Amino acid sequence: MKRLLRQIDSDISALGGKRSRSRALIIEIFLGSGRHLTVDELTREVRARNRVIGAATVYRTLKLLARLGYAKELDFGEGVRRYESSLTAHHDHLVCTRCG
Repeated sequence: MKRLLRQIDSDISALGGKRSRSRALIIEIFLGSGRHLTVDELTREVRARNRVIGAATVYRTLKLLARLGYAKELDFGEGVRRYESSLTAHHDHLVCTRCG
């Protein structure tokens, strides 16, 4: 995990971004979750460890991870976007066509 976090930091720096403790915490929690998270769900998990990190920081970090190829943005038709790590093994998503 440490090697991966260093690589992500390097990729962010290559885009002109800076390393921050907030961003590092968000990335660590996101990659460790193994779930399809909304911004709100991830924000709750992050804020349980650091109350000052807001939803906007989480959202920008997820967008950055998606831009770098470390996250995928998913739309299951729920009216909210979910994010998953693109580093997980391939898996399919089944969504009921009747109830969603």
